Amino acid sequence: MNNLNTSIMVVGSGNMGSAIIQALKQASIPIFQVVNTTHPPHISKNKKPSMIIDFSHPDCLYWIAPYIQKYHIPFIGGTTGYKDDQLEILLKLSHNSPVFYDTNYSLGIALLKKMIQTSASLLTSHFQIEISELHHQKKKDSPSGTAKQLQHLLEAFSNDTIPIHSIRGGSSPGTHTIYFLGNGEELIFQHISHQRSIFTDGILQAITFLEDKTNGFYTMNDIC
Repeated sequence: MNNLNTSIMVVGSGNMGSAIIQALKQASIPIFQVVNTTHPPHISKNKKPSMIIDFSHPDCLYWIAPYIQKYHIPFIGGTTGYKDDQLEILLKLSHNSPVFYDTNYSLGIALLKKMIQTSASLLTSHFQIEISELHHQKKKDSPSGTAKQLQHLLEAFSNDTIPIHSIRGGSSPGTHTIYFLGNGEELIFQHISHQRSIFTDGILQAITFLEDKTNGFYTMNDIC
């Protein structure tokens, strides 16, 4: 991070929020404020962060959005469980501010999506498809946002509804498996997250990516 004026507001200090805070400190990126509640902090024209990162609760977007809209603050989001109206809010904000949103900041997942998409039309016409996802027992949303993204990607090439099987337990940061079940053969694509640092690495890349952007909606697909 070369911009000395950069200071990040981190919303949430749970498992992911704490990992983000640690990653920012290790990268020597100044932290403007850590917000631990759903109540909006005080931001003004003369005292505002240069970027907001939110991996907390979907409802926080309702108070974050006006700040982004008013002060054109770049936003990096990874909160899952957004409703349709909240995703619409993000898209509208991106018309005037840089918005980076993805449900998974792993480089491996981004590459998996690209690999699947390249041959999706062939795979969906010759194989039955099932998706499974395993996450730690404290993860609230089910299925995971990443599983839904994979489902949406594949269903764009298929007439069938692709089922998602969700498992909660243990401490796994996330395992996503796509099964392509054919007549006498199977293809299995799997991504296993062993530690949260793979996500914070992606977030640090997103911070650098947004430095020279004025507006637009971006995902990990734009980084890979």
